Amino acid sequence: MIRSLNCENKNKCGLTIDHQKSGCRTDIDDILGLLEVTLKLIASCAFALETPLKWELEQLGYQPHVIQPGQVQFEGDWLDICRTNLWLRIADRVQIQVAEFAAPDFDALFDSIREMDWSEWIPGDGRFPVHARSRQSQLTSLPAIQRSTKRAIVESLYRHHQTETLPETGPEYRVETILLNDQARILIDTTGPSLHKRGYRKWVGAAPIKETLAAALIRLSVWNPERPLVDPFCGSGTLPIEAALIGLNRAPGLEREFASGTWPQIDPKFWTETVEQARAEIRHDVELQIQGTDQDPEVLQLARRHAERAGVSEQVHFQEKSFDQLRSKREYGCIITNPPYGERLNEVRRLKPLYQSFPHVLQRLPSWSHFIITNMPRFEAILQKSATRRRKLFNGRIECTYYQYLGPKPGSFTGAAIAESSDAKPAAPATPAPTQEAERTSPQAAPAVTPVFGGLVDRDQEQAELFATRLKKRAKHLRRWPTRREITCYRLYERDIPELPFVVDVYEDHLHMVEFERPHERDAGRHGAWLELMKKTAAQALDIPIQRVHFKTRLRQSGLSQHEKQGERSQKIEVREGGLTFLVNLDDYVDTGLFLDHRITRQMVRQEAAGKRFLNLFAYTGAFTVYAADGGARQSCTVDWSNTYLDWARQNLQLNQLASDSHQFQRENAVEFVTRWAGQGREPFDLVVVDPPTFSNSKRTENVWDVQRDHETLLQQLSQIVAPGGTIYFSTNFRKFKLDPTVSNHYRVIELSKQTVPEDFRNRRIHQCWKLIRKT
Repeated sequence: MIRSLNCENKNKCGLTIDHQKSGCRTDIDDILGLLEVTLKLIASCAFALETPLKWELEQLGYQPHVIQPGQVQFEGDWLDICRTNLWLRIADRVQIQVAEFAAPDFDALFDSIREMDWSEWIPGDGRFPVHARSRQSQLTSLPAIQRSTKRAIVESLYRHHQTETLPETGPEYRVETILLNDQARILIDTTGPSLHKRGYRKWVGAAPIKETLAAALIRLSVWNPERPLVDPFCGSGTLPIEAALIGLNRAPGLEREFASGTWPQIDPKFWTETVEQARAEIRHDVELQIQGTDQDPEVLQLARRHAERAGVSEQVHFQEKSFDQLRSKREYGCIITNPPYGERLNEVRRLKPLYQSFPHVLQRLPSWSHFIITNMPRFEAILQKSATRRRKLFNGRIECTYYQYLGPKPGSFTGAAIAESSDAKPAAPATPAPTQEAERTSPQAAPAVTPVFGGLVDRDQEQAELFATRLKKRAKHLRRWPTRREITCYRLYERDIPELPFVVDVYEDHLHMVEFERPHERDAGRHGAWLELMKKTAAQALDIPIQRVHFKTRLRQSGLSQHEKQGERSQKIEVREGGLTFLVNLDDYVDTGLFLDHRITRQMVRQEAAGKRFLNLFAYTGAFTVYAADGGARQSCTVDWSNTYLDWARQNLQLNQLASDSHQFQRENAVEFVTRWAGQGREPFDLVVVDPPTFSNSKRTENVWDVQRDHETLLQQLSQIVAPGGTIYFSTNFRKFKLDPTVSNHYRVIELSKQTVPEDFRNRRIHQCWKLIRKT
């Protein structure tokens, strides 16, 4: 078998060999006799990918069968080694099975291998490293199995090559001994480096997916070149690039070399003409709609380089975009993605909110199908949606599940649709992969279904109409009121209808819309669609562009939990109130930077501030400080534990041209500031605002603030730094708050809650407020 094989009868790839120029070292009859020899070939793959690999081999014209996990056997010849190495997308390597025998002990293993004529496979200068695997067998020591195999091959080569030296300087014949249930299978590798090394991925990003697995995910989906495909976590681009290679019918092995490429058993013409025909079969007439998005610009640069090296840069579009920005006007597309893994990145808790957002984001693509590989625990419970199908796969050594959510069948979606099926095999490489839709059920007979995620019912539309009516009524009622009071930011809707638990505030020509968590019967996907409907309803009812509707969700707090940051845009806009200008952030946090319920209290502070020393504790963004400065405060001290908020407060002062050395900012815990100030005997303050959070458990301090527990101590200490007759405005949003009676030992207490809640607030208990006058 070591002789060069050149034959015009080998026509599986359309090869024609000119015998006058082929350089045959035997006559034609000998070659034809050798070509009749059938090789047992094995395509190996990752565990659980045997079925799609079997499909691939069937598409290439073979009759494969799975012989054990990770191995699919088929018959072929030397030419088939060229074809399969070049075309298989899911296999890791192609091997020749040269022997199979019982090996209950080392003697049986050694003797059986030594008796073989290894000169038919390995030339005198061939390199033959040996590897071994053993499972459920008596022989378990892999190094011992490798040594025994190597020694037996060496003795056979000495004998049959009639030599005493084996330089091992020639082509490589990687030998593998596999033991399973005391049966030995001896293989020779024809591939070399694993087939996942296509040659285009020279730079590696974080947590990459192998090309072979990426191809398998695509083959196991319903995607075909006529449908859009998006990978919203594309990383260095492997999934979109593999899809483009499939869509173009471009052989994955075109840009690499193989171990058997230099074997004397295979005439170089086999390789040359196999490659030439593969290039000729590339489809240049197909227009692909493949997109990869990621929020990391650096990894996208790698993706673009990889696409260029793979020859698909014109077919794949990469874009910097976060997952929550995912949208498409195209229909019947496929999301195929490998999102971040908690196990690999050690961020399971941090990643859970990302996974919780899947239904809300994917419901924007009602006619699409979704294919997601992940190891996230309780994935379906997080999404509140069972997958149509699921398959256990391995991404490297990480056990994952491939969740398949099949959407409407192409052409059937009208808000309710016919579901796809994923029972059929993909098509052959030269033709588009089928959509795997069931043919046994006609669209007329199939039951109508809603999209995978989302889908609205009549009740949702009725609620939208109620919401629109209420918003229009409130807007009409308040149409002149804000202008008369120099107010551009006010509350328009405050959970007026219980089943529509929103708070809607107007900020100039923007809407700030907050959903308050409330039990409902909608799953996560439908709820996401419902929220989108309500956003659009609010925008249309108030004639505000949808881009200026800023939406957030306020979850119920429990234990020591606090409201988390909801965005990273850090974009502020200017708004006006009481003749002053403030910066607000409508995207990143539930709170915007300007508490609208304190509008009246801020005016009270301005009216009292002239000539006084002003202290703003728990200052947030310094709105009270701006009002005090505008009212003529002689000095002010603004105290907060957050540098972000102190910088924001400085910007607010500067925006109103009130910044000066008389207005100081102090980054410090409020309680510690009061204690320190009292101990230093500093000049007392005349006017103080204390608007603390209900509780605070900042990572920068070991102390946990609880307004009910700690307010009395704070106010008692404050009495030491407030001048006799000085005023403290104390406010809290804690509904169950009870002012400690002992506060009256130091202050004359006047409750102002009814006077300080603005008239645009339907909730008259939005805060409680007291005016505390220091006793002399």
